[in-house]
Amino acid sequence: MKTILVIDDDRAFLELITEILKAADYLVLDANGAMDGIRIARDYPPDLVLCDIRMPVMNGQDVVRRLREFEFLRETPIVLMTGNADLPDMRAGMDAGADDYIAKPFGTADLLRIVQNHLERADQRRQRAETALQDLKHNLGVMLPRELLTPLHGIIGCASLLSMDADRLSRGDIKEFADNIQQLATELHRLTGNFLLYAKLETAHLSPHPDKDLRIDDVVTTVAHDVAERHKRGGDLVVQVTPATASVSHDHVVKVTDELLDNAFKFSTAGSPVSVRLQTDQNTVQLTIEDQGRGIAPEQLKQLGAYVQLDQRRQEQAGLGLGLAIAFRLAALIGGTVELTSKPGLAVGTRARLTLPASLAAA
Repeated sequence: MKTILVIDDDRAFLELITEILKAADYLVLDANGAMDGIRIARDYPPDLVLCDIRMPVMNGQDVVRRLREFEFLRETPIVLMTGNADLPDMRAGMDAGADDYIAKPFGTADLLRIVQNHLERADQRRQRAETALQDLKHNLGVMLPRELLTPLHGIIGCASLLSMDADRLSRGDIKEFADNIQQLATELHRLTGNFLLYAKLETAHLSPHPDKDLRIDDVVTTVAHDVAERHKRGGDLVVQVTPATASVSHDHVVKVTDELLDNAFKFSTAGSPVSVRLQTDQNTVQLTIEDQGRGIAPEQLKQLGAYVQLDQRRQEQAGLGLGLAIAFRLAALIGGTVELTSKPGLAVGTRARLTLPASLAAA
């Protein structure tokens, strides 16, 4: 049985709404005023809230804001009840976080229809969230151990050799082992961060927090050199950028660029070029990254998704699917798109293009 909280300072109207909802087989909690309603919602979280706009002490908009402060009420449907003359208040309530409104006076059928619609939508959201969570748990259970154990085994192996043969190793050998441990530990840290970030993208809302007038060209240039050095392929990097500014999240642009470039270096041969181009026109800002690797087959592109690795038996490096999944989702979060094109074959390569619409460009 669904629970509905009704908040109104008009006792007669409150009793009428309560009887209508009870007759429709809902469990009803009635609150005589704003403060009483907030207390009841906090102590007995409902499935839906009906709240009047015009109340003394605290109006409906303020009630909505207070309820949305509780994490467990962030997704609870809130429907405001308002008179026809209260349209400005209704708009303010929607801005505060209400889901819908119903104008007084309203009939029983209208009330029950809007209640049922929002309860069904809330159930659908919960089902989608539960499905995403179950998929995430499955993917983590399947891929997380293998992804993380690869660099971890390397770290343990190097450390074991250092421990057993420390007296016989030269200073150069010791430094080489130490460098290998550092490189593997860095990769392990990066993989762990990717899994945590993807889990957050799948199960929670991330705010993009745009940075005003961000110099995209500076960000791309810095990230490109950092990734090239990480793969010890600074000489393979070719960078061509034009000045470009946009109001987007610095961290998200960094992460998308990093993941696209990391895959370009990871799945191409040392000594082959990896090009980075940043171009602008009247409609878009485009970042294009191309490598000369062996490419990705069309059927593999269709299957590409989180935790999917392409031709794993032929590619020792891990994490292509997860890295690109993060890039796709973060690009969408900042208002852009990522397009991946490739023709499989010898020295054909893959092209990844991040496109940001001109509406994000700074004036």
